[in-house]
Amino acid sequence: MTPELKALKREILARGSIAAADVQTLRRAIFGPGSSAGRGVSKTEAELLFELNQATDANSNHASWFELFVEAIKRHVLEDEQSPGLVDPSEARWLMRQVENDGRIDPGERSLLWSIRHDLHHSEVWGGIHGGDLEATTSCLNAHLYCRPCESGKGGDIYYFSVSASEMLTRIALADVCGHGQPVSDISHWIYEAMSNRMNIAEGSAVLAELNRLTAGTGYRAMTTAAVVTFDRTDWHLDYSYAGHPPIYLRRHSASQWEAILLDDDKRVANLPLGVLPEAEYEQDRLPLAPRDRLLLYTDGVIEAPNAAGELFGINRVLETMEARAGDDPKTLKDALLAALWKHTGGKMSHDDVTFMVVELAAGHS
Repeated sequence: MTPELKALKREILARGSIAAADVQTLRRAIFGPGSSAGRGVSKTEAELLFELNQATDANSNHASWFELFVEAIKRHVLEDEQSPGLVDPSEARWLMRQVENDGRIDPGERSLLWSIRHDLHHSEVWGGIHGGDLEATTSCLNAHLYCRPCESGKGGDIYYFSVSASEMLTRIALADVCGHGQPVSDISHWIYEAMSNRMNIAEGSAVLAELNRLTAGTGYRAMTTAAVVTFDRTDWHLDYSYAGHPPIYLRRHSASQWEAILLDDDKRVANLPLGVLPEAEYEQDRLPLAPRDRLLLYTDGVIEAPNAAGELFGINRVLETMEARAGDDPKTLKDALLAALWKHTGGKMSHDDVTFMVVELAAGHS
């Protein structure tokens, strides 16, 4: 750290706030001629900025401070020589240590994390509308998907799984277009393409809002339910949003049963299916996860599968089947649920497209 930065640090800490002139000095020292800007923001400089951010009063700091803070930290993690454009595992751990150094994540730091997330490109692992029995394994989780269109090789159910560079984020989506089978496959393919092209938007609720604006002009034939979730490896949280879709279920490794992941009561009035109202709003909630927690995502073709007497499979049978094999791996859980569906329907599943996914988080932090 230069003598100029050391002196400025003492002044700011003594004052307890960051003035406009301080920001100008910091910007010149970090980004100006003779600074480290040519090789990116150094770790020492980045840690200085975190220290100043946490030691000062956010309400008293000049507005230009936050812009500098976000820009410099993003350049440190995204423009370094070792992993340019990526947040590698060591950078992710360093970032969360800095953010949590004072025991909390303040609004500025949360905005920084969202900004970094927005700049990370997602690479699709698999996605589409075709039938399939698919698996994806990353350093963070293990996912198993089963999709069976009721009439042909493709239908109205849409699935998507992607990871960002360095696997900092994992994004998963399921959607169900009104109708089923071949007749709706053209619409579902169009919605899948639109979804995959928008999955780099940081917030799942914003993805749904964009898709809703796109589908609202096509009428009810494009009405679609959807669930979008994002797992953040940096802090082991799950962000989730719905558009009229059945709730995701969670079984914590420390718990004894599956529970529905619901939005707060005051948010459920929004989140209509896509294509109903152009101005519909979509909300997002988040919850912490832990190693070996499990998720179940599904379309309504699973719970509405009928037997010969017309009795639907229902969510209770889904959960009973999953709980009976609680000690098994995710693939075995997926296979067990599929076997239970075939048994219930007597070997027939022509009522609707059927899609579900079992996800398990890795046994420990990477």
